[in-house]
Amino acid sequence: MLIVIPEDFLTLNDGSLQFLACVENLMTATYEGNHYVLFEKPLVARDIATNCKISERSRAALLNSAVSSRGHIALINLVKKYPRIVSFKGKKCNPSLQCSNSAEIDLTLFENASNVLPCKLLCEDSQDGKIYVEYFNAILKLENKAIPADIKFNILHGGGSRTPQIYKEEFNLNSLVLCIVDNDSKEPDGKGNYWTKLQSVGECNYAKFRVVCGHEIENSIPISMLSDICISTDNTALYKIVLKSVESNLIFHLYLDFKKGIVKKELRKLPHAYRRDLVNFLINGCALDSSLFSCLKEKCADS
Repeated sequence: MLIVIPEDFLTLNDGSLQFLACVENLMTATYEGNHYVLFEKPLVARDIATNCKISERSRAALLNSAVSSRGHIALINLVKKYPRIVSFKGKKCNPSLQCSNSAEIDLTLFENASNVLPCKLLCEDSQDGKIYVEYFNAILKLENKAIPADIKFNILHGGGSRTPQIYKEEFNLNSLVLCIVDNDSKEPDGKGNYWTKLQSVGECNYAKFRVVCGHEIENSIPISMLSDICISTDNTALYKIVLKSVESNLIFHLYLDFKKGIVKKELRKLPHAYRRDLVNFLINGCALDSSLFSCLKEKCADS
């Protein structure tokens, strides 16, 4: 995870062993490549190394971070929010640089040994988590080819319906955690299964949740890739036509269930109004023969 240290960070130093232990843990995470620490003013890293009794390994990590900061501080402009350590046990420093996209966190978070590890990424399924990690790093690489290494995550398997409960547990443990769940809705206005439960837990600057826009993670994958991996058990020719047609319509792309292939039996399970709009789009917007969708126009049996 990207973590930023402000220029007056050392004003938080109260001379306690607790402060030194937190700095040591943060630098251990940096040394092991679990977090990516940037200094707004690289000279601050040298001051910490000089004035704090930390291990030689942590001292080396500090100085390496200082060097990296000179070339990569612009990375903070690529993200909507990034953690910025501005307090210790409630005492706040007063950074001269005001950053609207920073999320203020307390150094004591790094008393928690689990936060020395990569940020936790909680998904309903560990495979979903792996795909998101690939997405994150691919996007970062596209935005800035100078990024030195992939951002690491500790992927947690939510076990489907237990995901909100696990998020609550991590939240209460002061863990650095991001929870991402599928919408699971079959139409644009649906909130999905987990929205209310996650909302009841809430968020803070070190724990966030996101409900993806779309039915499942596959709905974020480009159609050109889906056409190679989706298998239809119904009319293969029709499936390919529909898949190609919805490519130009984001609403249908996001809410169709691609995992089971686009088959008539599954299309009949869509909410009636949404199914009607899809059929009208395919017939009128894509000039497809209406006879292909005769059993989808009105309510009909699933056989």
